[in-house]
Amino acid sequence: MIGILGALHEEVLLLKENMHIEAVHHLGGRDYYEGTLFGQRIVLVLSNIGKVAVSITATLLIDHFDIDYVLFIGVAGAGNSFVKIGDVVVADFLLQHDVDVRPFYNRHEVAILNKALFAADEALAHRLLSATKTFFSEHLSVHVDPKTLEKFSVYQPQAHLATIASGDQFIQDATVLRDIHDRIWSGQNVILGCVEMEGAAVAQVCYELNKPCVVLRTISDNANHSASIDFQAFLKEVSSQYALGIVECFFKNL
Repeated sequence: MIGILGALHEEVLLLKENMHIEAVHHLGGRDYYEGTLFGQRIVLVLSNIGKVAVSITATLLIDHFDIDYVLFIGVAGAGNSFVKIGDVVVADFLLQHDVDVRPFYNRHEVAILNKALFAADEALAHRLLSATKTFFSEHLSVHVDPKTLEKFSVYQPQAHLATIASGDQFIQDATVLRDIHDRIWSGQNVILGCVEMEGAAVAQVCYELNKPCVVLRTISDNANHSASIDFQAFLKEVSSQYALGIVECFFKNL
């Protein structure tokens, strides 16, 4: 069984509408929808925003269901100039950019675990990357009208395998983003794909509870002063459609 989480209502709505729901479980103030989607057994849940909320959700998901692995979907801000609005980032590693317990640990390291980087499952990440590329090349126009993509200045979207940085902060300042990028590059020597608010927390929970995870993020903004422009419209018209189409491609190739 596959556990699927999203932090915003719009990110999971189409998946919920397309699944065959067999049961709804109420745990920790959340609804866990159990059923099938594109031939795969899943549990789908809305986690809410932020690292604490998603950690609670992921822990309950793993504790109460026979989950093989966890898939997190959602939107994010671009973390690098080569990542554009409408692109997708699949995580190779995840890191919490706001963790700082110096001098006891190095910056970004999680206390006790002595780890800053949490790896997504390599095989799943590459399958998800391949599914995303298939979606872009073969199914994109079925899910998203080309005029809609043009409205958001999305042209020839690309799929990237890169590191995702999470923190309890909506990044909308280019200076803040540059600082996150520079210290992650200098400290961890990884390529920053995007910034968001939940993925690394999911990865830590899965690491500690010994469950594989994979994280998919659609780029909705450049994490600068224009980060909030048309955000709700993008969620509804683009990223939710991406999620449905990519998950379908991913599931059909499992």
